[in-house]
Amino acid sequence: QPIDPADMNVLVAFDRSGLAVATTAVRRLDMTGTTAADELVSMRLIFGEKAEAMREIAEFELTAPSATRISGKISYHGGVWVHPRFRKHGLTRLMPKLNRYMALAQKYVDFEIAMASAALLKPHVAASYSVEASEPYYAYKERGQKIYDGVFNWSSRYWIIATLRNDVVA
Repeated sequence: QPIDPADMNVLVAFDRSGLAVATTAVRRLDMTGTTAADELVSMRLIFGEKAEAMREIAEFELTAPSATRISGKISYHGGVWVHPRFRKHGLTRLMPKLNRYMALAQKYVDFEIAMASAALLKPHVAASYSVEASEPYYAYKERGQKIYDGVFNWSSRYWIIATLRNDVVA
């Protein structure tokens, strides 16, 4: 799908001096009639119209079992960047949550998905990042060389709403 600014949230946190100290982004996608697995493995989610040409040099491997069942209105969470001076302040956990709730409030979302480091398979790490499930495995390769790998994270709308309730009460 072409990138439409109306289907994106970009969240930036600034310090008192105006320096950007954290950022994250979410893109909302309509995957009705397809699945997260189909869109990732075909690389349409990553490269859009250029996916077919990119398959000549690249491949996306995905073994996460739930990816074949995730479809409908999806929010795709990009990475989180936090300035090194602010990395011990909880922004890596807070920024995705804020963006998740903004995406939920702005448009109906069936699922959210993200790719992340395999460290999220450790229960104490997964709990702090607040995702419904982290499943192994994804790998992005170019010319046979692994460029990125890790876990496929996902959460259902019902889980997101329950988490929001817990966050508001806490």
